[in-house]
Amino acid sequence: MIDFYATFAQMLNHNLETEEAVDSYSMWPILSKKGASARKDLVHEAGEGYLSLRTSQLKLVFYGGSGGFSYPVKPSDVAKFLRCNCLIS
Repeated sequence: MIDFYATFAQMLNHNLETEEAVDSYSMWPILSKKGASARKDLVHEAGEGYLSLRTSQLKLVFYGGSGGFSYPVKPSDVAKFLRCNCLIS
């Protein structure tokens, strides 16, 4: 959703100010089939509300047990991080 700001700005030929939409990357080069995205990584939901960081070479799932929203889990079940090498095309 954050990238829509820069995308619409580029579509409308609106020049963004220096501090305007600093986290936003335009998807217009992809949508217009004239280029690639400038975004190098992505944070997204990995299932059950857990967050994941994806880069071109890995996926890191942040899952650390209860997080304070439920009863604590056994120490052997806490802080499970999944890291895998993967190719994103």
